[in-house]
Amino acid sequence: PPAHTLRKSTCEMLAKFAEAGGKVIFVEPTPSFVNAEKCGCIMELVAKCAKVGLDRAELVKALSKDKTIRKIAVKAADGKEYNPCLYMMRQDKNGRAIVFICHTLQDRDSGDLTVEIPVDGVVHEWDAITGAVYLADAQKTSSGVKVKTVLYGTGSRIFVVDTKQNPNF
Repeated sequence: PPAHTLRKSTCEMLAKFAEAGGKVIFVEPTPSFVNAEKCGCIMELVAKCAKVGLDRAELVKALSKDKTIRKIAVKAADGKEYNPCLYMMRQDKNGRAIVFICHTLQDRDSGDLTVEIPVDGVVHEWDAITGAVYLADAQKTSSGVKVKTVLYGTGSRIFVVDTKQNPNF
């Protein structure tokens, strides 16, 4: 989000991240203060980084330019993006993709959803409450896998895509 000031430690961390090849995107208006004081170092950092307005479409466009970012899609039955959810996807050292999806609505279920994950493999659902592991209702696509699910009010799902497991096992 837009910020007028950053902590010095945050500014230093972002500078190191950018120097190491990381992509930093600032939301306008960009900060011009460090520890609530005018500082040229933040202006130098902002000048080297991407800047976007506080607009979903602008941010998505900026992120889409980076082909190293893998994005999942959570879609409702009508094919439109289902927005009342947050997700995190990461890959573990064994090559498995782990996708955590959290429903942000408390008062109702999502209805039928399709989760498109850009990784090919066998998909399991891990139940965080019981510890059970299930084979997910998934199918292979040209860009990865597609999982059918429902998110219950304030519920969540964990999907693990095992890229090394034999799908015919």
